[in-house]
Amino acid sequence: MHTDDLVEFVRNAQPLEGDRAMMRLSLFDWAICGFAGREATVAQLVGNMVAADGGAAQASLFGSSRQLPARSAAFYNGTAAHALELDDAHYAYQGHPSAAVIPAALAVSERSGADGSTFLNACLLGTELAVRLGVWLGRGPTEAGFDLTAITGGIGGAAAAARIMNLDDERYRQALNLAASRAAGLGCQSGTMAKAMQVGAAAAAGVECATLASLGMSAAPSALVGEGDFCTTLGGDNDQGAWVGFGTEWFFDGVSHRFHACAHGAQAMIEALETLGPRLAGETVETVEVALNPRWVLRDAVSAPQDGLQAKYSLPHIAAMVLDGVDTRELDSFSDAACASATVAELRKLVTIRPDDSIALPSAQVSVGLAGGRTIQAVSDLDQAIPMQDRATKLRGKARALLGDAILQPFWTAITTSQAPEMRAFCRCMVGRFPTPAATAG
Repeated sequence: MHTDDLVEFVRNAQPLEGDRAMMRLSLFDWAICGFAGREATVAQLVGNMVAADGGAAQASLFGSSRQLPARSAAFYNGTAAHALELDDAHYAYQGHPSAAVIPAALAVSERSGADGSTFLNACLLGTELAVRLGVWLGRGPTEAGFDLTAITGGIGGAAAAARIMNLDDERYRQALNLAASRAAGLGCQSGTMAKAMQVGAAAAAGVECATLASLGMSAAPSALVGEGDFCTTLGGDNDQGAWVGFGTEWFFDGVSHRFHACAHGAQAMIEALETLGPRLAGETVETVEVALNPRWVLRDAVSAPQDGLQAKYSLPHIAAMVLDGVDTRELDSFSDAACASATVAELRKLVTIRPDDSIALPSAQVSVGLAGGRTIQAVSDLDQAIPMQDRATKLRGKARALLGDAILQPFWTAITTSQAPEMRAFCRCMVGRFPTPAATAG
């Protein structure tokens, strides 16, 4: 694989309607997460900074009537949409493909006046590249402490932005190679505000690198792929399986959507524990063992969280929450006050997280020991395909719980009524200008 091959794909591929259907759902999910996430402290801090910087009115921000430069808008929107830990995830590379790509593509689309089809195609191609880059890098960078969402997201964002800007092949190459130098993000930031901030920074870097390339800035031709490249420098696995079917098959179709407001490594565990709920009624729980892929055990290892953000990354704590009957779909379940629950702290002492290489990333095995020496078990595998209509129904339910029908429906209409988003309607929703119920009836 050469950088020219990446450019050829992202610059020229024309996705079919079937390929774009999943991207529409992820765009809806991203927008709902961002509009809800605008109230998170980390989003407000970034918002205050970019608002103070000011600049040209080029692109929209969640919940704001003010427009800012495209790079600032991407920074803010990317941070807000990742702040709640509810945006989409992809188990092929342990990352969040839409997180940095969509805000970069959206900001440049608004700046350039691109239509909805151009925007949607760029999002799909940028996220596809981000996923495949993550697979190419493999476990090495994650085990070294890097965060693949931010590391690959900025490059995917630059690819999407460059496509919208219709850069020629040479400038497109420069955009990707520049973005390789801006790739940054640490796994140790999980459970802190910096986790969302570094995703927003990756989105801003995507806009920045495509823009600089359009102005004539150059970079080392081997920065992304070649001698001493991105993968080698990060200690990547150089997994050539990343490029199987490149240009004809879509890895992005394997995206997962989160329905619990916490780390995606906990999602399968929660689903498994919830299936045991009725069988635990009236029982005395003595032990809980959760077997997960070691990559989650390494990453989500906060044993005794001190606040709500840390709780989202504590596998023992989340397991204890489920045992206590806490609804992990609710944002308030991960408040600082909820984190201090004495009951959950006691239940947490019963939980053991066991790494098991034989368990796939999207899966979990749970064994609960009961009084009298009895044991009940459950398995969850999130890699099972969800029919598109069922997925759409679940995402609408998630949006309803987060924001209510009055906000959910205008976003849904703007994104899914046609084959491509209606950009003006979508951006009006983003800033909080929703039509009256009468206008959206039917």
